[in-house]
Amino acid sequence: MKKIEIFLTDEKLVASEKISGVWRVIFDLHCITGDDSSAIDSTVLGSFSIGRKYEDYTSKKYNVKMPYSMFYDGPRAIHATDHATIRSYIQSTGLNWFSTKGCVGIELVGAKKLFEWSEILTSVYILK
Repeated sequence: MKKIEIFLTDEKLVASEKISGVWRVIFDLHCITGDDSSAIDSTVLGSFSIGRKYEDYTSKKYNVKMPYSMFYDGPRAIHATDHATIRSYIQSTGLNWFSTKGCVGIELVGAKKLFEWSEILTSVYILK
């Protein structure tokens, strides 16, 4: 059993797997999320699951590359994005200039590993 938790306040993604009845953290990554002051661009709180995955995906709406996309809520996905760690830090100071359009962005290396580890129907929890 696998799960991915995104903590919006801390801009953290934690992926865990239940092994012998105990949840073990597999990945603990910085992430960048949507602008919570905009209903359109926010990363929505809730419980979801990965419905589709694409190793090489380009947004049809924004024409932006989204490598290692794991879609969990309609158009919202966890995917690789440029400079996610520094953007996450800047956003944590209250500057939303670097937020996403609702997706969860992580650095390329972490995104590739998470993509390979995750499965369709892996649970995704977006938490405050």
